[in-house]
Parts: sequence; structure tokens; C-alpha cells
Amino acid sequence: MIFLNQSICPLCGNVISNQENFISFPPFIPNAKDPLSVFNDNSVHLECLSNNPFKDQILYLKNKYELVQNSIKSEFSGIEDAKNILFFNLLTSIKNEPLYKYNFLYLDQQDIEKWEEREIFLKEAKLFLENGKWESISPFNFLKYLIEKIEEAV
Repeated sequence: MIFLNQSICPLCGNVISNQENFISFPPFIPNAKDPLSVFNDNSVHLECLSNNPFKDQILYLKNKYELVQNSIKSEFSGIEDAKNILFFNLLTSIKNEPLYKYNFLYLDQQDIEKWEEREIFLKEAKLFLENGKWESISPFNFLKYLIEKIEEAV
């Protein structure tokens, strides 16, 4: 959400006025330690973004997030169906991290028990936490929640 003439661009620290072009990002980066967390649920000046070294990566991830969200909405039209979906959000923007391949994954909770990569994901997610690579942006720890939901599905 942005409040024109009040919201601050986190890249330059200046107010985003109603005279300036900007882009808004959804709340899709729950890890405060991620290099792209500054974009989480924020708006930035387009000029600031164009000069940012993460520009291409954050735009790619934003687009991927939106495509997956639209896919979920079309695939699971009913509210009851949607309640059973476990969506992974952006776990890490660092491509060489093992968790990277699980970004934006979604599973029907009824299928978690049959998920072939379940144990691998649990191992890597727990290591990510143990190695101090995760810090929640809010009191709700999204990665711990994913681990708990996946463990309890068995």
C-alpha cells in the first residue's frame, strides 16, 4: 500500500509524490535477512529501481509470484479448496541456496504426505533456520510454520 506524498521510498529515503512514477511490490518476502527484503510490501520510485543492482531479479520474482498467484486462483476456485493450499512465498532470493527451488511452490495439504521432496525440503529448511539465514519480518515465523505444517501432515 502506498500513500502518495507520504510514503518513503526505501531505496533513496525520499517521499514518493503524486508527480513521480513508482512500482509497488506485494508482501511476498517473509525473510528479513533476504537481500531483497527491502522491497517486501513496499513501493519504490521507478528511477531508484532502475539504478538498483537487484532490479532484474526483483522484477522477475515479482512477476513469478503474480503468475503463481493467478494460477492458484484459477486452479482452486472455491474457498474450501483454497484453504487446503500451502503456499511457500519467496523463501530465498539467493539462487545457490537449496531452498531457492521451493520458492512459490504450492501444495494441496492432502498431498503433502506423498510429496517426493518432503524430507529434502524439511532438512534444508531446518538447516536454513539453524544457520541463522532466516529472520521473520513479523512475529509470525513463516518458515517455521511451513515446517510444522509439512511435519504434521504425516
